[in-house]
Amino acid sequence: MQQGRSLLLLSSLSLSAQELGAPGVDLRERKPLWELGFLFGAVYVPDYPSSDESHVRYLPLPYFRYRGEVFRADEDEGTRARLFKDANYDFDISAAAAFPVGRGDNRARRGMPELDWIGELGPRLIVEFPERPEFELYFPLRAVFTTDLSYAQYLGVKFSPGMGWSDKLWSEAKLGYILRWSFDFASNGVADRFYEVRPEFATSDRPQYDAHGGYMGSSLTGGVFRRGKTIEWFSAIQYTRYDGARNSESPLFRSHTAFSIFFGFAYLLYESEEAGHL
Repeated sequence: MQQGRSLLLLSSLSLSAQELGAPGVDLRERKPLWELGFLFGAVYVPDYPSSDESHVRYLPLPYFRYRGEVFRADEDEGTRARLFKDANYDFDISAAAAFPVGRGDNRARRGMPELDWIGELGPRLIVEFPERPEFELYFPLRAVFTTDLSYAQYLGVKFSPGMGWSDKLWSEAKLGYILRWSFDFASNGVADRFYEVRPEFATSDRPQYDAHGGYMGSSLTGGVFRRGKTIEWFSAIQYTRYDGARNSESPLFRSHTAFSIFFGFAYLLYESEEAGHL
């Protein structure tokens, strides 16, 4: 889901954003075991997948990175628990999240229940290629739940396979690029959250609709980042197409394309002298 990736992009500095890490890129030869700092990020994203309305979201908060042998929260792949790693495969438990949409914030959903925070948690297989360290394949399968922080409700599962490229823009530079192409598939419960129109919310221009699980869309994301000693920043743009999506007949399906914009920076306050694990 597009919002899920947008928040994970920001959270790649502290929490998950963004399944938008940097495979194969090591811009600092020695990375400390832990770091503590401050993060500010902003995103311009659709309210939900295939929405024709977008809003700017902000995320100012402290961040904590930890590069342990099993538990990791770093700039490369966000927060996760690494279960297995060798030269070709990396298997972990990872997370993602999406911003809420308040009641009345979206015209197509006016009069319908608001969309609360959405969280994702589940296993992920990453396939790496030692001869091409800038390239990787990834296969995350996550349980999806919604919450307003006073309750949590399980929605279903989401599968988002994809591929990623990342490297330095030139030798010895601290400036790098990222490019990712991914595809989203979701179960009935997740599709219901975005596209179902129950009878009590049906209107003359928003007829009743029963959503179905299946293909949701694909996204191409490109960006640049710079990692200095104390200040890091990144910016990216994401293009999503919903052609062929399973719920394109829903009255809440309002657009076949979407653009998202991301920007963020982080300031390092403290770091350990002990080096972290690779």
